[in-house]
Amino acid sequence: MFKAEKGHCNIPQRYQPNRALGKWVHKQRDEFKKHLLGESSSLTLDRIIALIQIGFQVSVDNLAEALWHDRFDELLVFFKIYGHCKVPQQYSENRALGKWVHRQRHEGKKLLLGKTSHMNTYRFEALSQINFF
Repeated sequence: MFKAEKGHCNIPQRYQPNRALGKWVHKQRDEFKKHLLGESSSLTLDRIIALIQIGFQVSVDNLAEALWHDRFDELLVFFKIYGHCKVPQQYSENRALGKWVHRQRHEGKKLLLGKTSHMNTYRFEALSQINFF
């Protein structure tokens, strides 16, 4: 159902509509890492193949990408509480989130102006869905 709506299987760990699903996705990735390292894992080769066939990204190799998703999850919590995405840059409850929001706005503007940006289409669309820009 998530994939049908969003077009991908990158479910945040703290996915608000279904936290159990987010936790399950996180667990699958942890089990995949164990499998790769030759450690005991509940994830069989058949399960790995099945996950890949549905478009599930079993590995989040890029730390920056994983961090982006963590901050986005934090933004979703902020949005749920306050009803907007105007996180102050010096947000005392989560300074990292405030700085991240400022950077996303900056990168989004560069993307819209056709300049080189770290913002990709996926990120821009995810942020746009919550009226970030």
